[in-house]
Parts: sequence; structure tokens; C-alpha cells
Amino acid sequence: MANANRAKGLAPYEEPLRESPYVAGGTIYPGDIVRLNASGLVVAASADTNPNMGVSAQYATSGQEVKVWDHPDQKFVVQADAGGSIAIAQTDAGLNYQIVATAGSTQFKQSRQELDASSGASDSNLPLRMLAIQPAVDNAAGVNAKVVVVLNNRQLAAGTEGA
Repeated sequence: MANANRAKGLAPYEEPLRESPYVAGGTIYPGDIVRLNASGLVVAASADTNPNMGVSAQYATSGQEVKVWDHPDQKFVVQADAGGSIAIAQTDAGLNYQIVATAGSTQFKQSRQELDASSGASDSNLPLRMLAIQPAVDNAAGVNAKVVVVLNNRQLAAGTEGA
């Protein structure tokens, strides 16, 4: 059975370890990977290798409070994109991946970020590290698989640099 294509950003895998309030520097959707900009405001991450700080837990617009899952040990679940029909497998665990930073859904107020399945590499500057295929009845290795990840190169972790 093929996996459903339902990109909705990242969500905590297991219980959230911490949720902290920040101020949004633009429109943020729940499930967006976010970072602090030079002004100390939270903005949605783009597909690059800059450090990120966490994942948004809610919708917010510029100047509003936004809650962020920002614990450095937090694991997340995210959908892998079709990536030129690249099939994600458990043997890809340990590889690092770029994000597909698609704009959020204004209708549903939900992130559309995904793991870029075609970007798997050993480069730890990429924003996501895959740990496993999410164990679920409606999920299997392959295209649009849901995977368990952690954020690499975190702004709030020791030894990283800011935005």
C-alpha cells in the first residue's frame, strides 16, 4: 500500500520535552522548522544550512507570541517528499537531509515542510538527521514515508552560531 501524500511539517515524536514562548517575525505555521533571526524574532527556516532552533507548535503572525518545541533532544516526525521518486528506507537512518521549505497552507493554517528525500548525505550541516521510519500501521518505507528525525546544528545547542 502506498503512503498518503500529506505534508504537514514536523510534529513531536513521543511527548514534547519543552515548549517555549517567543515572538514571531513573520507568519509561522504549526510544524514549521524555525530559527531566531538577527533581531531575536522567530522566522520559518528556509532550505539552507543555517542553524535552526526548533519547530513551531502553533500559528502566529508577525509580532504575536509563538510557542516552539525547542528542546535539543526532541525527536520529530516528518514526511519525506516524493524526491524524484526516491524511496526512503531504514538503511537511510543516520543520513542528513535538507528540508523542502514549501509555504504553509493559508486555508488550513498548517506547515507544508517536508524532508527532501533526494538530499541524503553525511553533511551534518543539513537541517535534519533521520533516525528511523516511523512505526505505524499506515506507514511504510518508500515514497512519502513518515520518518523520525532530529534537528542538526541547533541554535540553542552548545557550540553553534546564531542566525
